[in-house]
Amino acid sequence: EALALPAEETGEERHLLLGNLSSACLTLGDAEAALRAAEEAALACPSYSKAYFRASKALLALKRPQEAADSLRRCIHAARAAGIAVGPSKDLEAALEEANR
Repeated sequence: EALALPAEETGEERHLLLGNLSSACLTLGDAEAALRAAEEAALACPSYSKAYFRASKALLALKRPQEAADSLRRCIHAARAAGIAVGPSKDLEAALEEANR
C-alpha cells in the first residue's frame, strides 16, 4: 500500500514526492500503487510531465497499452507546454512501441 502524503506536510514538493513514490512502487513491482501515486502527482501539478510518464510505465505493467499511449501523449504535451524540449528518447520510444503492440 502506498504511503500517505498529507498535503499540508509536503507543500509545493508534493508532486515530486508522489512522482518518486510512483517510481519506487514500480521498481518494487506494485504497478497499481505506482499508478495511483503518478495520478496523484499529476493532480497536484498538472504540468509535471514525469507524472504522466510514470503513469504510462505503470499502465504498461498493468497491460493497459492504449491508456499508456494516451498518458505518454499527455507527458509530451506537458513537457512542451513547460518549455522542455522533447526530442528522441529511448524510454519514450520503447514505451510507445510497447503501447502500440
